[in-house]
Amino acid sequence: MKETIKSLRIYILFSGTWSTISGLSILKSFEGNPFTLFFALVQLTLAASYIYAGLNLDKLIQNSLRPLKLALLAGVSISALKFLLKTIVGFDVYAFLEPILVMSIAWYLWKNATRLQNESKLLQAENTE
Repeated sequence: MKETIKSLRIYILFSGTWSTISGLSILKSFEGNPFTLFFALVQLTLAASYIYAGLNLDKLIQNSLRPLKLALLAGVSISALKFLLKTIVGFDVYAFLEPILVMSIAWYLWKNATRLQNESKLLQAENTE
């Protein structure tokens, strides 16, 4: 499916909203464990980055997708780290499925944002000729 800037913005803002809910739920279960606090704060920081990228997607596509790509890479990295820590404690199905889901969504957003940026640059080049 070819995403438009508007539909991609909705996906990115949804990711930011989901990350906010996830971070707040992690923070709610905080019981003095520094790892729990770390993951909650990282999750909320990622949420802020996704929301920033979603709200400024037009500018990012015109200039640089670096902030969005860094947020996507950070999200995948944190998901992989949580997977490793959860498997040390004990394996469950959700611990296995979460990084796969996060990587799939990140890849989809990355691919479509890059395609939109390339199309935008091509359109700009055609307009300057």
